[in-house]
This record gives sequence, structure tokens and C-alpha cells, in this order.
Amino acid sequence: MPSAYLIAFPLITSLISAIFLQTFDIADRSGYFYFVMKRYSLSIFLLLLAVFCQAQSTSNDRYTDSIQHIMNSPANDSIKAASAFHLSEYWVLKDTARAHKYLEQGYRYAKENNYLHAAYQYYKGFFLAKTYPEQGQSVLLKADTLLSRFPTKDAYRLRARVWHNYGVIRQHQDDHKVFADIILNKAIPMAKMAGDSAYIARNYLNLCIVFKNHQDFAKAAEYCRMAIQGFTRANADPEMIITAYYTAAENYSLWMKPRDASPLLDSAKAWLDRYPDVNEWIPYYKAEGMHYTVQFRYPEALHSLEKGLELARKKGDRYEEQSIIMQQFYVYYNQKDYNKALKAFQFLLQQPEIMTLQHNRLQLYYGMAETYVAMNRPGPAYEWLKRYSQLNDTIYESRLKTDINALEVKYNAAENKRQITALESEKKEAALKAKNTRLTIGLLIVVIVALLISSILAIVFYRSNKKLSAQKEINYQQQLREMTQQQQLIATRAMLDGEERERSRLSRDLHDGLGGMLSGIKMKLARQVADMQHLPAVHTLDDTIIQLDHSVDELRRIARNLMPESLLKFGLETAINDLCEGLSSQHTQIDFQYLVDQPVMPLVAQLNIYRIIQELLTNAIRHSAATSILLQCSRNGRQFFITVEDNGKGFDSTHAHSKPGIGLTSLHHRVDYLQGKIQINSTPNTGTTADVELLIPAE
Repeated sequence: MPSAYLIAFPLITSLISAIFLQTFDIADRSGYFYFVMKRYSLSIFLLLLAVFCQAQSTSNDRYTDSIQHIMNSPANDSIKAASAFHLSEYWVLKDTARAHKYLEQGYRYAKENNYLHAAYQYYKGFFLAKTYPEQGQSVLLKADTLLSRFPTKDAYRLRARVWHNYGVIRQHQDDHKVFADIILNKAIPMAKMAGDSAYIARNYLNLCIVFKNHQDFAKAAEYCRMAIQGFTRANADPEMIITAYYTAAENYSLWMKPRDASPLLDSAKAWLDRYPDVNEWIPYYKAEGMHYTVQFRYPEALHSLEKGLELARKKGDRYEEQSIIMQQFYVYYNQKDYNKALKAFQFLLQQPEIMTLQHNRLQLYYGMAETYVAMNRPGPAYEWLKRYSQLNDTIYESRLKTDINALEVKYNAAENKRQITALESEKKEAALKAKNTRLTIGLLIVVIVALLISSILAIVFYRSNKKLSAQKEINYQQQLREMTQQQQLIATRAMLDGEERERSRLSRDLHDGLGGMLSGIKMKLARQVADMQHLPAVHTLDDTIIQLDHSVDELRRIARNLMPESLLKFGLETAINDLCEGLSSQHTQIDFQYLVDQPVMPLVAQLNIYRIIQELLTNAIRHSAATSILLQCSRNGRQFFITVEDNGKGFDSTHAHSKPGIGLTSLHHRVDYLQGKIQINSTPNTGTTADVELLIPAE
């Protein structure tokens, strides 16, 4: 047998057993979380996703503790069911008792949820695939039937995993053709319908391994390339990317293209250096050992295999340890160190882990025969070759039975499909009736809602009109009051104007008429007194002249009060100042403060301000018995302010307007005339304060 073939054939068959461990969906968790996101609340999905992402970079114990925490939280039963299913999937290859416990918990939480019951069949099938493969096959097929009723991406994701794991069971039964057919025609199409690019790449990797093991290296290389691209685009788990790289390197090594294998091994090494805690170092060292073996670099190959062997023993991975020893056998054989090669295979023949798979036994039997031939020991060589032949025949018969069973399964599947089609037809008919019923009910609801909305709009319209009418009435009353006030203001203005004209006329008549006559009488009497100085009656005339002087002064004072001459000649400030001086006496002092820097204003305004101040001062002197009065005038724009304070006896201002006199009435009329307001504050024995605010008319 050629040396290269002796290297390649056993190395190919040694990898078949490893596929079972690589192809189960243990580490793939993305479908589960997508299911949670779509069917349950987004907030729970984000929580679980955060736990998942953390688990990828920390320990598995921390990851499972986080999922367990979700189950212990007050989440709804559906979320707890999904979490339990996921924990069951995680523990299948680690602790079957714990996996079964979580599986049953998930079933109890699922209750009446049809989708979760269908998902339960998948997780149950996954569990049985490890413990009872034949039962696992039927349960997985049942899961696919139940999940087919849900045309959602979630369901397609699970169905892709159903078929993938069903294919793994068939592959474990040495039916690699069926496995490849399932991956191509079932698992990949379902993953594409689910939009799960990472799982599509995972299945491409499985096809790469299948074709590599059957020495179709060109197809294997293409599928490995597609797997690497898919994992990279999907930002998949580093373990999957590393697995794709070293698998592609193994394919090129077996294809006798070590130069093409080197960059792939370098890429795998680069990823391993970035993630040193992943579990892919052992298969990497195996791939590196194979790479050196096909280049006849045996010492380097043994060095790499020793690294992998040491790591496998450290991790307690018995199967990986034995598969590396098997690979060491071929290095020893090609070095012609037959004693070490024979010792390695004799050790492996006693190990149950590697002897479980038929292809491993075939490889060991054939290797023992070849070793004895090389050692020139034909007797033992014949016995081992005979064992190899018998086992090979048994495998052929098993495959024949498997093909017959496959035909039976296809027939049963077709029959089940026919029954399912009939049930689906009945279901569609019932769904159509239900849809029509819902449509009728919906139409009635629409009519009722429309009537309700119309009634509500009518009520709203009525209330709006009612409010509008009330508002119009309020506006009308307000306009009426404003018109009444305007009429009163016009009447007041006319009255005050007439009063002032009458005062002005009386002032002129008294001053020019009666005043002149009295002055003439005084002058005549004065001349007569001068001529009659020697007569006794002259003293009587002097008294008459004095009384006449007083009468003239009083006449002039009355005339000034009727129309102050200083206001017309010198302005408001001078007139008020004269008024204060005229009203001041030895018993009453008036302090006048004029704080106005805009003296110009209409005469009618000045006259009314003068009359208001005159009335306030007169009341303060006449009624309060005040000894001190403060008068202050100020202006801000068109606003004119008057303040009169006295220290008199005061009065109860709450009763001040019960019976107003003529003076107060005139005062309020003048304030209203200038669109102002007046406030009088007083309490007994504390004095009185009057504040007036007026609006100066525009020029």
C-alpha cells in the first residue's frame, strides 16, 4: 500500500466519530432567544440576550446560573418553559439527569401553549438522541410535524435543528448519504426560511466534513469556504469560526495540499490566541499534527499531538485523548517504529469510548493487520484482517436494513402527510367559517361604534352651542354695561363741563360786576372820610370801610374758588400751591410735594385734578381735625397719582359710602371722568389716606 494512502485513509475514518460531537446543537442558542423575542415581551428578550452574551465570554456555570435566575424570577410560565428547555439542551451532553429534570419542568410550564408543546417535542427528541437514539428519531419527526403548523421564523429555526439532529442520528448509524441529503434538502432550506445565516453556515460545515470523509476534497473545500464566509458575516461564535478554519486545513492536508492548509491553520491560531479559553485547542493540535504528517515532518507532528494529548488528559476528555493516540499510530507507522504503533493500537482496542463506533473499529482492525504485515508476522495479520472483513460485511448488511427502514419511514411519512392534509383542509374550512363569523361581528361592532360616535358628537355639538349661546349672552350683557357706563360718562362729562362753565361765568360776574361795584363804593367812602376828618361820625365810616374790605376779600376768594385765576395764568402746580397756602392756618399745616416732570396736560384735566385736590383738602380740614396734611402729586406717562394723608381723627371707612355727601359724589364723578380710581383708607384715631390714580387725556 502506498505511504500517502496509508496516511490518508485511516485519518479520514478517524474523523467520522468526531462528527457526532461537533454536529449536535449544544452551543447554538440564537434560535431560542429569537423565539423568546418574537413570542414574548421585548424587555425579557433583552434580559435573556444580555445573559447569553455574557455567557459567551464567561464561564458556563455563570451562564446557566443566569438562565436559572430567570426561572426563579416572577416571569410568566411561557418564559420559564423556554428557559427550562434551553437548560435541558445545555445539560444533555454534560448531565443527562439534570437535562431530563429541566425538560420536564419546561413541559409543566408550557401548559396549554400549542407552540411550546411543539417545541417541547424538539427538546425531548434532542435529549433522546443522546440517550435513546431510535426513540429520538421518532420524536424529532413528530416535532417537525407539529412545528409545521406554525409558519413563523421561530418554527423554521427549530425545524432546521430538528432535521439537523435527525441527520446526526442517521450519521451516527453510519448512514452518511442520508445525513448529507437531510442537510442539503431539509436543514439548510429551513434555516434559510428562518433567516438564520449562522445556522446555514453550520450546516455548510457539516457538508464539508461529510465530503472530506468521503475524499471528495474539492466539494469539501467549497463548503468549508462557504461556512467560513457565513460565520464571519453572521458574527458567529468564535468556536464555530475556529472549527471551520481547522476543518478546512484538515481537508487540504488530506488532499495533499499542505501549502493551502497553512494559512487556514494560521487563521485558526489567530482566533485561538484572541479567545484562549475556548475548547478548540485540542482539535487544532490534531489538525496541525495531520498537517505535519502529510509533509513527512514526523517529529513536529508528534510534538503537536503531544500538546493536544496533554490538554485532553488535563480536561478529562477520554475520546479526544484516544483519537490523538490513533493519529500518533500513523506517525509511528510511517516512521517504521512498528512496536510503538502496535502498542498504541493495542491500548485503543481496550477503550470503550473509541470502540463504540463501527468505523473506529474498522480502522483499528485494519491498522493492526497492516502493522503485523510490516513486522512480517502473517498469522496475527490474517486474524485482524479477518475481523476487519467480518465487521465490514456487518456494516453493509446494516446499511441495507437501514435503506429498507428508510423506505418504510417514507411510506409512513407520506401516509401521515395525507392525513395531515385532510386535517388541515378541515381546519381551513372551520377557520373560514370562524372568519366569516368574526367579520359579521366586526361589522356590527363598527356600526355600533359609528352610532356611538355620532351620539357623542351630537352631545358635544349641543353642549358647544349651549356654551356659545351663554357666552354670547355674557358678551351682550358686557356690551350693555359698557354702553351704560359710556352714557353715564358722557352725562358726567357734560355735567362737569356745564358746572365749570357756570363757575367760570359766576366768577367773572362776581369779580367784574359785584366786585367792581363794591370797590367803587369803598373808594367813594374813603374820599368822604378824608373830607370829614373833623366830624364825629368819621369813626363809624372807618368801620364800614373795613367791613367793606372784608366783603371784597371774601368776594375775591369765592371767585377764585369758582375759577382759580392762577391755574389759567400759571398752571396746575402754582394753583395747587396757592390752594395749599390759602387753606393752611396756624392749626393746620399742609406739606405739598409736586413730583411731576411733564407739566403739559390739557386744561380740562388740570381743572378736574385741581377740583379733586380741593375737595380732598377741604374734607381733611373740615372733618378730620388734622394738624398736619401731606399732599403728594406724581406722574408716569399718562398716569397721574394723588396722595393725601392726614393725622386727623379718622373714621370707619367700611361705612364711608353708605350716605355720601355732595362733595364725595362730585369727587367720584371727576375721578370717573378721568377714567381713574380712588381708594380711601381710614380707621378711627389713626388718620386718613386717600390714593387717587387718574388717566390724563391725550392732547
